[in-house]
Amino acid sequence: MLAVSRPGSTSVYAVCRSSPASSTWLSRLGSEKARMRDARVLARVVVYDSELTDGLPRSVSGLSGLNAVAHAVEAVYAPDTSPLVAVTAGEAIAVMTRALRGLDCGWNDRDRDKALYAAWLCGICLDSTTMGLHHRLCHLLGGRFDAPHAATHALVLPFVLRHQEPWLPAAHRELMARSADGGDLCTELLRLARAFGAPSGLRQLGVGLDDLAPIERRLAQGSPPASARTTRKACWPCCARSTRAVSRRRSIP
Repeated sequence: MLAVSRPGSTSVYAVCRSSPASSTWLSRLGSEKARMRDARVLARVVVYDSELTDGLPRSVSGLSGLNAVAHAVEAVYAPDTSPLVAVTAGEAIAVMTRALRGLDCGWNDRDRDKALYAAWLCGICLDSTTMGLHHRLCHLLGGRFDAPHAATHALVLPFVLRHQEPWLPAAHRELMARSADGGDLCTELLRLARAFGAPSGLRQLGVGLDDLAPIERRLAQGSPPASARTTRKACWPCCARSTRAVSRRRSIP
């Protein structure tokens, strides 16, 4: 993928990233990461070329694809989502997970093309909505513990989504199921994360049990992150349970 953001400035990407198709970027603020947004950083030209992924390690392709999927998943329950964005997100999740299954069995040109198409759809989701609980937690882990970006997203996403599911509208749950070809999306995301070498828990990222309470307190500060649970009173227990679930489980309940 080739992104040209300003005249005379060219960046080359060889992973399934979605951010070049959006007007957002991550900034490090002290010991935390924060997502910034400015239309001036939106790429004027984005060219996707699957040949650039030919020599990419399998794990890098897989984890970057799962990182992109996180943008589509959170777009489904974002407070500023729309029916069009939700449909786009469902397509992005379905296409990317199918492409990653292909990568797990043996990468081919069609899978690479589909993965980059899905990454572009995920970028539309990212640029159209507010990211929520999953991203707040991942950016906190990345800023405080220097956790690897894509691997952290791949690890955390299935657990946060599982905790969100009971409060998703029926239409959104159906969309998630269709995106997983009728299966369980959380289980499939976890399987793919494991297949591509994501950590099995927060301990592998250097996060110990004593670190969980400070993480939960930080999540509870400021405005609640976008969540399927819409009230502050309901959201913060979900934050705490999501954090602890990722720390101790190897499978999705």
